[in-house]
Amino acid sequence: MHTTSTSNLQRGRIFVLALTFLAAAGLRAQNTPAITGTKVQSPGFVNIYGSGFGTTTGTVVVGSGPATVTYWSDTEVQFSAYTDQTATYPVSVTTSTGAIANFVVSLVSATVGSAAADRDGSATVNSVSINGGSNQAHVSPGATFTVEFNYSTVCSGSACPIAIQLGLDVSTPQTCFYAEVKNGSKTLTMKAPAAPGLHYILFDRNQNYCQAIWDYGIPPLSQSLGSIAVY
Repeated sequence: MHTTSTSNLQRGRIFVLALTFLAAAGLRAQNTPAITGTKVQSPGFVNIYGSGFGTTTGTVVVGSGPATVTYWSDTEVQFSAYTDQTATYPVSVTTSTGAIANFVVSLVSATVGSAAADRDGSATVNSVSINGGSNQAHVSPGATFTVEFNYSTVCSGSACPIAIQLGLDVSTPQTCFYAEVKNGSKTLTMKAPAAPGLHYILFDRNQNYCQAIWDYGIPPLSQSLGSIAVY
């Protein structure tokens, strides 16, 4: 009887140990991130799709340097990685528990021109500076920022002065001014969207009037003056 009880006790211990091992193995498997796809949303922003990233933000390394994480969930991670050349980079995603997933991604230069003309050449804007820097800048969600530039216009008679509008690629014009002189400089204030992302600053002219709509719809990217990275 004593031998049987001891044998049952040993089997019980083995059974408990086996369950503990299986549970630990399952936990490790569950916490291992798996990447099923990636997408470059726009120059400098990359989305990673998969599972097991966890709900607590981890880290992303592009090449040998850290990237700025703009969104993190168990199934999707977005990060910004601005480069000065088109190239393929190794990327490492590390979860908050230390699990790692590696992949490669092709990024393109995020450089955009700082001069543009409107649809018929009546207005030209150049030498664009955002917040006193270049024509590309990081802006916090919902924050205001300044856009400084030089401009020139071509008009005569009742067509003057030309109204020059600025806005982002996701909205109606945010700001406008009347070009009282044909060649001048201007500083305008704009506001970043609340959602993270890369947005282009567009401009167009409106014949005589400043109003809250684009005359011919959202301008094409050929009328972009710069970009803001919101995160």
